[in-house]
Amino acid sequence: MGRIFTVLCSSCLATLAIGAEGMAANNLRLSVGVARGFDIPQEELDKTTNSLMEEFDIAVGAYETNAATTLEVPMLFELPAQGRFRFLAGPAAFYSRNTNDIHLFATDLLGPDSLTANGSDTITVVGLKLYGGGRYMVQDQFALEFLPYLGYGRTRVQSEGSIRGELGGISIDENMRETYSGNALLYGATMGAYYLSPSGFQIGSRLGYAGGTSTVDDVKYTQNGASLSLDVGWGW
Repeated sequence: MGRIFTVLCSSCLATLAIGAEGMAANNLRLSVGVARGFDIPQEELDKTTNSLMEEFDIAVGAYETNAATTLEVPMLFELPAQGRFRFLAGPAAFYSRNTNDIHLFATDLLGPDSLTANGSDTITVVGLKLYGGGRYMVQDQFALEFLPYLGYGRTRVQSEGSIRGELGGISIDENMRETYSGNALLYGATMGAYYLSPSGFQIGSRLGYAGGTSTVDDVKYTQNGASLSLDVGWGW
């Protein structure tokens, strides 16, 4: 992961150096949106239920993924090009947070032993993205943008919940709260439509694909789904 971060930073600095000579405009924006949240793949949940099957006759589990709230601050540098097309590239600070629900149940068919677990994972990702793509000026003040990205971040997972039941004649009533951290690789692309006023004000919306992977405490979390955001900003 450290090598990926170094490559991203080097690419970002190279983009700034190229744009400094012939830069046509700078674009600073605030982007607020929603996206498919990070969650654990089904195989990770199956590991837990399979381990419970070693002690119980029946074990079932559910992991409910909720949407993530996202916040970005992109700084995009516009490079001159022929006609209505412009190259865009630059970094963006990134924040994402979603809370997923966890439910597990295990029981013996002929005995009193059973366990019920309910909890949640709150997954927070903070990092840096590097965008690189283009803008097409449909009219003088209306533009379409396509921006693929690659990013790196840190993931924080806060797990909390409760376990209730009986095992081997012993009653169980426990609450838990743990926090884990790891690295995240982010990737995806967005397509946006913007109004660019002559005074510099910008407003628009983006629809895209958000992908990512993160291993936290030997558990793999993934992101794989749609994203939507509303952007406002200023160009000069």
